[in-house]
Amino acid sequence: MKSLSLTTRQVIAAVQELEGQQLNQRTLSAWAHMEIAVPSVIWQRKRGRYSTRVYSLDDLARIRLVVRLKKAGFS
Repeated sequence: MKSLSLTTRQVIAAVQELEGQQLNQRTLSAWAHMEIAVPSVIWQRKRGRYSTRVYSLDDLARIRLVVRLKKAGFS
């Protein structure tokens, strides 16, 4: 069975809808580089940058957790 995968835009939209928090591509990119929320499906490097990102539902859950923790005041 194939699992659902999400693009960066879909992750941002889901966080906005489910958590009521704005999230941008730079934040997701920073979290990936800091290994806080690394895309587990695809993370391709193009022209010296990681550009293509595809997230799993587990990745989305982790991102939502990080957003909730930041909203609660954790760094």
